[in-house]
Amino acid sequence: MSDPLDELVAILRSQEADRLRGRKVIVFAPVLAATATRVEHYRQLGVTAQLVLTFGDGTGPLPSGDDLTVVRTGYGAPVRSATDELSAWTRLLDDPPVEVLEAVERFDPTGAALVISTTPTASPRLIFGRASFGGRSAADEALEDKTLCGPIFTAAGLATAPEEIVTADRRSLRAGAARLDEGAGVVISADASHGLNGGASKVWWLRPGAEPEPILERVCASGRTARVMPFLEGQPCSIHGIVTDQGVLILRPVELCMLRPVGGTGFVQAGISSWWDPSAAQRHQMRAAARATGEVLARVHGYRGAFGIDGILTAEGFRAHELNPRFSGGISALDKGVDVPLNLLDQTVRSGVHLDFDADAVEQRLLDELDAHRFGTAYLSTGSVSPSETTTVLVAGTPDELRPCDDEGAAVGRLELGPAAMGGLVRFTPHRCTPGTRLTPWAAAALELADSLWHTDFGAMEQPVEWR
Repeated sequence: MSDPLDELVAILRSQEADRLRGRKVIVFAPVLAATATRVEHYRQLGVTAQLVLTFGDGTGPLPSGDDLTVVRTGYGAPVRSATDELSAWTRLLDDPPVEVLEAVERFDPTGAALVISTTPTASPRLIFGRASFGGRSAADEALEDKTLCGPIFTAAGLATAPEEIVTADRRSLRAGAARLDEGAGVVISADASHGLNGGASKVWWLRPGAEPEPILERVCASGRTARVMPFLEGQPCSIHGIVTDQGVLILRPVELCMLRPVGGTGFVQAGISSWWDPSAAQRHQMRAAARATGEVLARVHGYRGAFGIDGILTAEGFRAHELNPRFSGGISALDKGVDVPLNLLDQTVRSGVHLDFDADAVEQRLLDELDAHRFGTAYLSTGSVSPSETTTVLVAGTPDELRPCDDEGAAVGRLELGPAAMGGLVRFTPHRCTPGTRLTPWAAAALELADSLWHTDFGAMEQPVEWR
């Protein structure tokens, strides 16, 4: 009996090969290191030449070859957060530098290359005057706003925390905070009127008894409106799906390693992992929430493609607070753990290509694969150091005492420091975890060790409570 997932993958790969064979391609990447596997894959498909447009080299091994052209361009403004990186992508697509356009013309004078659009921002069907494939539309991007996801969750019947959308002025913010504080403070999130935001940037925790003025000043400068909601204690996590013509494919939960600088006002997204497991009841609730949301996106907005819901697993259950209508970090982590091209599936359905398959059967097989093949890394950028190359050390111990070691057999993972837009990137990759392992404590330990080894200045971090 044929395997429904294998059949779908074969269709996707065959279409991809037909689309790319004998053709030049242009690829976007935030850092060159992220393209190493993709560059080799495209070679195997028969792509004749590749141009990678990137902001820098990044941390890890780099692709090379005579058929590869690398164009490094600047961000156009200082990068201090994920929001700044998103803004750089928008500038690059809307107003590309002359040197980028000239490099593209030298690489592809006939204009026949295909642009593989993997930017997190909206991209037009024509990029640099060339056909593109896989990007998300402006209409899809417009759904990504923390002040707009509430009605979508309500339409889907999700349990959510109380919230208010208020004008971004001090009086309205103070009044909203007073009404919604349930004893642990409030979380204030800016809208997307000043550009997309992600990676926990433009999100602030006004703690009980804290002086609000520094936060209010930043909120007022970050958008026209803001969402105010009670602070929720619990494990940050996400659940993802892919909306197709055949139905919504719902995947497994993902842990978000969201740390809190001690005494600070913000949150630090320091990793993503599918090693973690919620309880069976919690998993069922998260997946049901994603299915209902995906159906609303399809029915009301005509949406196709991957999406993610971020939320907090509280003592009362999963509470959604953010919708990411794109191939986000959580589903990207799932994609790295399995030999199933989730990214290609997203690009294909987003581009309007019809696929005929049994959605229920494919979803069950996907769940089996994702549960059997886990992936997770902890990471965080810093502006305190600016390395020019990647340094790697083996580490041993536990989350309570992580230390460098020289013995591969005793090592529990590797810790890296390499170049990044902000200056440097620290990444911890565990060698192997037991299914159910929570990566958040390891992320905190890795950042603490990086501070002692490389003076990265992350500082002390608080961890969220995990409720069972």
